[in-house]
Amino acid sequence: MSSSNNYSGPLFLIGMPRSGTKLLRTLLTQHPQIAIPSIETEFLPGLLKKYPPPHEFSRVEFSNLYNELLKFPYFRYQAEDNNLVTEEEWFSACNNYQLTGIFKALIRCSTDTVNRNDVIWGDKSPSYICHIDLLKHVYPSAKFIHIVRDVRDYVLSISTAWGKNKLRAAQRWADSLDKLQKDAAQFRNDVFTVKYEDLIDDHERVLRNALQFLGLPFDERVLKLSAPSENLGDAKGATIVLRGNKDKYKEFLTEKEILGIEILSGSTMARYGYPVQYKEPRRRLPLVREKYYQLLDGINLVLFERQNRGLWGALAFYWTHFRATRVI
Repeated sequence: MSSSNNYSGPLFLIGMPRSGTKLLRTLLTQHPQIAIPSIETEFLPGLLKKYPPPHEFSRVEFSNLYNELLKFPYFRYQAEDNNLVTEEEWFSACNNYQLTGIFKALIRCSTDTVNRNDVIWGDKSPSYICHIDLLKHVYPSAKFIHIVRDVRDYVLSISTAWGKNKLRAAQRWADSLDKLQKDAAQFRNDVFTVKYEDLIDDHERVLRNALQFLGLPFDERVLKLSAPSENLGDAKGATIVLRGNKDKYKEFLTEKEILGIEILSGSTMARYGYPVQYKEPRRRLPLVREKYYQLLDGINLVLFERQNRGLWGALAFYWTHFRATRVI
């Protein structure tokens, strides 16, 4: 079986963290013709800026690249799962040795689809929401499925999970979605937006539309989670789509917090159809305060990861993550 329009990828699932990207990926990859790793790569835009096509990697350069990337979270997680793609396996899977071909081969190896031509290959990396112009430039056939969540629930979730500052999170949400909308205007037919609230309310309808966007036949397997998609928050360990997992902010955020969030993101919220009381153009945090919140966010991330890796391990982990994404 093949897709009706012979589209084979890449497909990028994008959205802010804690917005349902894992849930969407887990559901879509139940389809036998969609291959997306369970671990997000996050490093591609940074490498494309360093090694833009048509740069061809020699065998020695490829080996150096592999050893460099072993320090990055994607490969650390693979190693911890005893599922690390070997250098020779990856090199042998490449059809060409530009970075675009090397990345495609990595995804194929990671999803055991090296010898399959009937699947759409892709990646789920939240930070790519700010890089769709670059990804579309190097992969003209690329398609994007973007999932957006009410910023008030988003900041509540990201604060609960990692202790991140709610105001900085609201500003980053709005900045990222504003950039996405600007970039997506160049190729609207290749960007499909899903609202998280619609996905949990009626996931069959949303997934039917998503598969139609990809030119794939509907398959009922996408309606059920074969394994939990979340390891944090209220959906942790759930093997069903939790329909009530929305509007939590009404219970857990104060009116002052909600107003502060809307001041920083209200006009963007309105464009996505979210009800908002603050009607003026959105404002920005003072730069000094924004940087202070960023520093605290970084400290809280390290403290979170310290539970699993120790202090120095957590510092090294997030340093390589920052090198890959430039995001904290």
